[in-house]
Amino acid sequence: MRADIGKALSTCAFFAAVALCNTANAGAVIGATEPTQILNNVQLVASYAQQAQQTVTQVNQYETMLRNLENLNPNALLNGQAQLSGTTTT
Repeated sequence: MRADIGKALSTCAFFAAVALCNTANAGAVIGATEPTQILNNVQLVASYAQQAQQTVTQVNQYETMLRNLENLNPNALLNGQAQLSGTTTT
């Protein structure tokens, strides 16, 4: 008797799993599920945040380059000795 109940339960579980797999496959073929879209959007926002951070870093580098350019001694440039003002060579 228990063996018959076990077989019946395993058969029901099998058909339930097949039905769920077919539903999941249909959703994947038709389009992305809502959780997938949400995760894709989260990944997209993270990508934009990373690009923004890279842009800020690049702007900071340009500012540093401009400050260094302002501090160059023009006479040293004419003589071929590009040095920052206030620095000495050894």
